[in-house]
Amino acid sequence: MNTTTAMTQPTGHGASKPGSEPTRRTATALVDVYENHEEYLLVADVPGAQKETVAISYQDNQLSLSAGVNTREGGFDYKRVLTVGSDVDSEKIRAELDRGVLRVHLPKAESAKPREIPVTVA
Repeated sequence: MNTTTAMTQPTGHGASKPGSEPTRRTATALVDVYENHEEYLLVADVPGAQKETVAISYQDNQLSLSAGVNTREGGFDYKRVLTVGSDVDSEKIRAELDRGVLRVHLPKAESAKPREIPVTVA
């Protein structure tokens, strides 16, 4: 899996001026990646995000994450795109959000999992 870890840092303009439209900013979600024999696990910090604002898509080995947080000042959107290996079983990807932590499980395809080869006596 090819990824880098980035700090969650909002970008864009500060708070809106009185009477103006609220400003939305973008933040890069901090993502930790773990791997075992069964799956890759992505753990993203998205504090303040609600389930309804989270969107995850997977296409051509690209996993896109986004989550929105609404505030009186307009809020911000967490965004992150990661390149994942071709050994992911895309039909079995699942995600869960718990108190601002998004976990995305990317199971490995059966063909990518290690297996033991039996040895027979000839």
